[in-house]
Parts: sequence; C-alpha cells; structure tokens
Amino acid sequence: MLKKINFDDEEFYIYKTMPQWRNFVDGSSELPDSWERLVSKTIANEIKPDWNFADIGASFGAYTLLATKRTSGMCYAFEPNSVNFALLKTNLSKFNNVKCINKALGDENIKLSLNLSIPGTGGHSLIIKRSGKSEIVEVVTLDSLNLHVDMMKIDVEGYGYKVLKGANKTLINTKLIIFEYHYRGEGGVMELLKSRGFRFVFSKGPNKKSFIAYAGEWIR
Repeated sequence: MLKKINFDDEEFYIYKTMPQWRNFVDGSSELPDSWERLVSKTIANEIKPDWNFADIGASFGAYTLLATKRTSGMCYAFEPNSVNFALLKTNLSKFNNVKCINKALGDENIKLSLNLSIPGTGGHSLIIKRSGKSEIVEVVTLDSLNLHVDMMKIDVEGYGYKVLKGANKTLINTKLIIFEYHYRGEGGVMELLKSRGFRFVFSKGPNKKSFIAYAGEWIR
C-alpha cells in the first residue's frame, strides 16, 4: 500500500491510493493535477525564509516538507486521521522545525466524528459522508493554540469556513492562504477573508473555486 518516492530531493512515502499522486507511483516526479502543482509552486516560491507555516489537513506531509526546507520558521502540520498521521510523522521526523499535531481545526474545541474515505487518502471529512466508517477526533480552534502563522494551506473537505472562524486572532499575522474549496459548508469563506482585506487568485484548473488569498500588502 505504501510507495517510497523521491520528492523535493527527499525519500518520502505515499499511499498508492492517492489519485493525485499516482504519477509518482509510476516513477514520474511531476504532479498531474493543475491545482496540486499550483499549491506546490506557491509554497516553494512564496514562503519567506523566516515565515511560520500551517498545513491544515496535512495528510502525509508533502506540502509541509516543501515549506520546512525553505523556512527557518516553525511548520505546523495538522492531521486528525490516525492512519495518515502515522505516515506524516514518519515523513517529517528528520526536520527540527516541524510539529505534527494529531487534531482537526474548527470554530470550537470539541470532539467530533471524522467520516473516513478510502484508507490512505486525504478525503476524510467532518461533514461529508464517505464510506460509512468513522473515528472520533479532537477539534480545536487555531486561536486557542496561540500560534504566529504567516502562511497556511487549508484542505479540510468542506470544513474550511469553520477553520477560519476559529482563527480570528491568528489571521492578523497571516499574509497568504492557500485554500482548496469543497462544495459543502464553505460558502462564507470568501466574504470572511474579504472582510479581512485579502485578495484572491483563483485556480485555472478543474478546481476553479479553489484560490490563493493574499493579505492586501502582499498581493503580487
């Protein structure tokens, strides 16, 4: 089920069931999905040498890896699913500026049922029903952790609005947000970020509602 690949010049393990990473299973080093490529390039090119990074919905840690090699700041990888979290820790164990956190983020501190997708994928969701299987996970607000976050990537299968609602104070210091949009529960995301002065660059691929949000002074 696991495949060892070379990613960003590091030995790295992925699940063969991850559809957007299937090229790597076949020996390629190029992401086939245009959104995944955009996310990777944005992290690699936009992160500053001293920024703190939060990977919210980190799965097995690919985007955290890109960030941690390009900043001396802290990288926080949030992944609530126990199976993905075990692989996340394995992939990032050599890096001293990474903290892996086995929790979900939301707008209140609570325990919820995480709806599970195919084992080893990133499709688990707190609101979208998947396989009928689930696990209980801890949910906390980002504000409750008192972290300084300059850049964040959010891919939480429909729970992104609640993540941002729980990050009211944290967003004061955030310059760039990479947001993968899912069709349920995220309708107020853009309004919330617009009210905080963010501007948007949208995906040009099939995931057209996904976007990169820049704080006003950071817009290119």
